[in-house]
Amino acid sequence: MSCSINLIDALLSRAKNLQDLGQNHDALSVYKRLAQFKTLSRDLLGQIHFQIGKLHLIREKYKLARRHLTLALLHRPGHGEYHHQMALAIDLDDRVEPQRAGAYYRRALKEMPTSHVCWLDFGVWCFNEAKIRTGLKALFKSFECNTDDPDHLAEIVDILRQQNLDDQATRLLRKALFLHKRDLRFHRMYQRHLFHLSQVEQSKAMTTVRLRDVGPTILAFPRRETKPKLPTGHRYDGPAILEGPHFPVIHKFSQKKRS
Repeated sequence: MSCSINLIDALLSRAKNLQDLGQNHDALSVYKRLAQFKTLSRDLLGQIHFQIGKLHLIREKYKLARRHLTLALLHRPGHGEYHHQMALAIDLDDRVEPQRAGAYYRRALKEMPTSHVCWLDFGVWCFNEAKIRTGLKALFKSFECNTDDPDHLAEIVDILRQQNLDDQATRLLRKALFLHKRDLRFHRMYQRHLFHLSQVEQSKAMTTVRLRDVGPTILAFPRRETKPKLPTGHRYDGPAILEGPHFPVIHKFSQKKRS
C-alpha cells in the first residue's frame, strides 16, 4: 500500500512539474496513467480529471475537456474552479450553444465570489450574449476583487474599448487613480487612455467631413456680368451707299492787288 502511495505522489509531482514547464503532452500522459489507479480517493481522482480537462482545454479539444471536467464535477460537485473551467469549455466551443455556460459561471461565482478571473470571464460572456449591464457589473466586480494589478485593469479597459464603452473605461481608470494616487503605472495608463479618446474624436471628425463631401464638388467661381442681348430681327432698308475717297480740303484765298 505504501509503495503505491509513493508511486502516486511521485507521478503527481512529475505531472505538475511537466505542466509548469509547458510540456503539456507529457503531463497529459502522466495524468492519464494516474487516472487508472483504483485506490485513489474521490478528491484526488477529481483533481486528476480536472487537470486532464484543463490540458485538453489548452489544446482546444473542448469535447474531451468537457468529458473529463464532468467526471471531476461528479467527484467534487462543489468546487468552483471546476465549474469555471466547464463554463470556458462550453463558451469557447462554436459547436455548443453558449447559453449553457451561464449556469456554470454563476455556480462558479457562488463558490468563488472573490475570483477576479472568473468575474472577468463572466463579463465577457455577458457581452457576447448582449447582456451589457450585467457584463459591466461583472467587470467592475472583477476590478474590485483585484485593484492592485495594473495588467488586470488594462485587460478590463481593453474589453470596454472593444465594446465602445469608453466612458465606462474612463470611470474605471479614475477610480483606480483615486486608489493609487502615487503609482505611476496607473497614471501612464490613464494618459494612454486620454490619447486613445483623442484619436477616436479625431477619427469621428474625419468621418463626418468625408460623409459631408460625398458627391460632386462645385467650386464657387465668380459669375461674369453678361451684357443684355440686343433684339434680333430682319432689316428691310436698302443697302448703304458707299462714300467716295476723302481728299484734303484746299482753301483758296482771293489775291487782291495792292494799291
